[in-house]
Amino acid sequence: MVSPFQEAYQKLNPLQKKVVDTIDGPMMVIAGPGTGKTQVLTVRIANILKQTDTSPGSILALTFTESGAHTMRQRLIQYLGTDAYKVRIETFHAFCDDVIRNFPEYFPLPLHSQPLSDIEKFQAFEQLLQTLPLTSLKTINSPFHYLKPVMKAISDLKREGISVARYQQLVKEEEELFQSEKSELKKTALTKREKELAKMKEIGILFQQYQELLTQQKRYDYDDMICFVVEAFQQSAELLAEYQEKFLYILVDEYQDTNAAQNKVVDLLASYWGEAASVCVVGDPHQSIYRFQGASLENTLGFLHRYPNATVVTLRNGYRSPQSVYDAAAAVIQHNPPLEKEVGQLSSQVLESLNEGLNKPLLSQQNEQVKKAVELVALPTEQHEQMFLVQQVQHLLKTGVDAQEVAVLYRNNADSVDLQDVFAKHGISVAVELKRDILQADVIQHLFLLLRSILQIRSGVDGPELASLLFAPWWQLEKLTVMKVLRAAGKTNNTVYERIAQGYVELIKLQETKDLTPLDFQTLEDFFERLRTWTIDEPNTPFGYWFEGVLETSGFLEWLTQQPNRVELLEYVNALLQFVRQLTAGGSRLDLNEFLHVVDTMQEHQLAVPVDTTVLQTTGVTFSTTHKAKGREWEYVFIMQCVDGKWGGSKASRSLPLPAGVLEFDLSAPESTADDDRRLFYVALTRAKKKVTISYPETVMSGQHTKQVLESIFIHEIPDSEKKVVHQEFSESETTQFLEKIVTPTPLVDWNEKEKAWLQQLVQEMSLSVSALNTYLRSPQEFLARYLLKMPQRLDARLAYGTAMHAALEKIYREWLEQHKLPLEGEVQAYFSQILEKQGLPSTEFELRKTKGFQTLHDYLQRPIEQSQPVFLEKFFGYGSSTTILEDVRLTGRIDRADWLDQNLKTVRVFDYKTGRSKTLNEIDGKVGTSEYSERELQLPEAIRGPLKRQLLFYKLLCQLDASFVGDVQSGVFEFIDPDTSTGKYVTRELPLLDDDVELLKELILEVMKEIRSLSFLTSNS
Repeated sequence: MVSPFQEAYQKLNPLQKKVVDTIDGPMMVIAGPGTGKTQVLTVRIANILKQTDTSPGSILALTFTESGAHTMRQRLIQYLGTDAYKVRIETFHAFCDDVIRNFPEYFPLPLHSQPLSDIEKFQAFEQLLQTLPLTSLKTINSPFHYLKPVMKAISDLKREGISVARYQQLVKEEEELFQSEKSELKKTALTKREKELAKMKEIGILFQQYQELLTQQKRYDYDDMICFVVEAFQQSAELLAEYQEKFLYILVDEYQDTNAAQNKVVDLLASYWGEAASVCVVGDPHQSIYRFQGASLENTLGFLHRYPNATVVTLRNGYRSPQSVYDAAAAVIQHNPPLEKEVGQLSSQVLESLNEGLNKPLLSQQNEQVKKAVELVALPTEQHEQMFLVQQVQHLLKTGVDAQEVAVLYRNNADSVDLQDVFAKHGISVAVELKRDILQADVIQHLFLLLRSILQIRSGVDGPELASLLFAPWWQLEKLTVMKVLRAAGKTNNTVYERIAQGYVELIKLQETKDLTPLDFQTLEDFFERLRTWTIDEPNTPFGYWFEGVLETSGFLEWLTQQPNRVELLEYVNALLQFVRQLTAGGSRLDLNEFLHVVDTMQEHQLAVPVDTTVLQTTGVTFSTTHKAKGREWEYVFIMQCVDGKWGGSKASRSLPLPAGVLEFDLSAPESTADDDRRLFYVALTRAKKKVTISYPETVMSGQHTKQVLESIFIHEIPDSEKKVVHQEFSESETTQFLEKIVTPTPLVDWNEKEKAWLQQLVQEMSLSVSALNTYLRSPQEFLARYLLKMPQRLDARLAYGTAMHAALEKIYREWLEQHKLPLEGEVQAYFSQILEKQGLPSTEFELRKTKGFQTLHDYLQRPIEQSQPVFLEKFFGYGSSTTILEDVRLTGRIDRADWLDQNLKTVRVFDYKTGRSKTLNEIDGKVGTSEYSERELQLPEAIRGPLKRQLLFYKLLCQLDASFVGDVQSGVFEFIDPDTSTGKYVTRELPLLDDDVELLKELILEVMKEIRSLSFLTSNS
């Protein structure tokens, strides 16, 4: 019987087989659209494992996106089974995060350090621009004009691996070059260069000050993560050797879009083997749409420069598109300039070979070729373009084409907003590839109304926000009653709050409210009483804690869960909660006034709080920007709004110059913006498996006026032999009917099937922790709310205390393990206090828990912990390099500590720290204290009935599944940190962990995951 691997290998063409069979040494694969690069990469990985004695964990595959990593692993599972989970397939950021987490001692980040949020980053640069004596990057009237360009420039520098010192050196070299050339420059050019140089210098000042600010705050920038790893690898031969010994084969997907910092990680990992390193990179310079401007060929040239003997394979056969689409795409991309000169040490022969490989059209392997598979349609107006797209898509769907095989692509998200509404009103479902800004969502605006109203009541102001709030649907106030009270308040020059505060008797004396019933008044009085309570509580309560309380007690969440689109609304609210938690992370003090100021600032500068709602719409015609469409394919593709200024002809987005040398091979030219747009258009064209239709309006609305526009230059670059011009006309009745339909309000769409599809995607991707398992067994509905819908959970003071205590204990044992001495009591207590403060507890609760924690830690340090022989401390399983798979179920968990029982026999016991009341062995075993157990738990075998017993068995299972863990877990220990309330003594409970019991747990896990994946719990009333 032919194995899946053999079957896949036999289907490869000769060039693909060459990639797969060339196992050792450096290799570059130029893989155009539809050439099967993912298939080739995965078969190559499988072949390495079959042809060598390499272990799966010795292969590192780095991808550009999470979706790319997921796709590659899914494909690899077909060939390797569960071994596919052991191959390291990760994004660069995930890999670097794993390095930092596993070896924190090599990095300048304090434990539990957090990256700056977007708003914090914005505020940091705003502060720098305000306080630094800059002249070129700010003006008196517009000090923040260059705010976003400055932030982007510094982000680009970090991604290209340019440090502050290196940047300042590049600026110095730029200035020296300018001084040598200035005598030959004309006045206009001279002035321009002087201004550019001044801006470059001030970028350097901002760059340096920003990094110093991060250091002072003990924070970091997301873009710093990869740079940290590069620096650590360069400075520590020991750390670098750790990873060089681990990975024998390195593969990089989407190589054309990796930046210099990412490439440096690869180069350092491969440096041990020099020019003979087994590094395989796969990419297509024509599809470089994410890199720094001018960097489309940077990676290609850089790789060949570092590995001059690399095998270069250009895949020639395309399996996605008809030949006419490939020919059209090749004709367009050939208008980008070729390599015409020697670069670095690369010979003209190599460059000529590269040009030839890059500029030849791919050879379509489709059996049935469609001539002129590229259609071009000009429409009189934007509305006519919408009509055309609706009719074309309707026709395809009526003829049996699957909606998921149709895509509408556009340059910017704003281009599709009106069309989405038009499609909805014509009953065409769409799946929108879009991250929405929650600050613009109606449901979040309702919440802001509530918050602003609370602030207004405190200040005695009665603005329009409070009036609007009275009509909010979740209060369920009678609208007529509200209108009468508003009118009465207006006539007597009172605020609504004052009118209600005067009482029912006074209110019914007024003409407008004389027929108000006591019940009507009571509902309004209750409403304002809640507002008054929140107003009083807010100044004395941590903002995050207070805000979650408002969500709970206002009835807002209850109302939200009853809405047809509740899944989407929950996503918005959860994203807002995460945003609030980011703002209050690290113990930052925030109040309501400051929070609303942050919101106003973000809206003023168009800073978004994004939420990815793609999963809410998994079926229907795809609407996507071309950037988001990269790597995907559809039978029928429509490229809309293909006009000059959107597709080519746009002005350069960068308003700040950077010095030469940021790129190793800088081939940028004044027209490079058009080159970047052309590559994007190339990507759009080559998404089509059967036909691509390009449309554009001849006129567009600009304000209140109509203006004519030109079609994109890229349309003219497609040869007439490859495109078919379609003339579309609409009758007056068709136009009238269309316009009538699009002004009709859209009815609410039933959400049930979408929710199920969304949940189905979540459960397929989820990992199972013991907490999730125990929650499911106790209450499937609680599991749904907490682990899938992620309904807001108020922070429990006990959990906050436990988090801080766990961190303090880890510090104690880590210092003992690494330095063979105990830390000072004051150091541990200070660290405990620091972590506890970050949990956002009310001040009284914080002081109470802090006092208790200090005493507990004082007592704990008197215990004989020197006898401990830790194997590890706070180890995460199922993350990064740790693989814990039970059949096809991913398991995750964190074990506080493991100690040797007998180091010679490799026997181990695992520990879990518990705060709160100590438990007896019978309670842990589930033999007593079962009154709160669910019916499901009570029916479990006795060996796995108790949740705490299941927890320890789950830990043993994690250790068994992780191939990197060499010990044999014999027992589990609960170490109760707080003394027993009756005896005052400290309690530990140790249980033997039997293999037979673990087998029972395995059966339970597989049974539960089967239920979860089938969504059978949706019908549970538990």
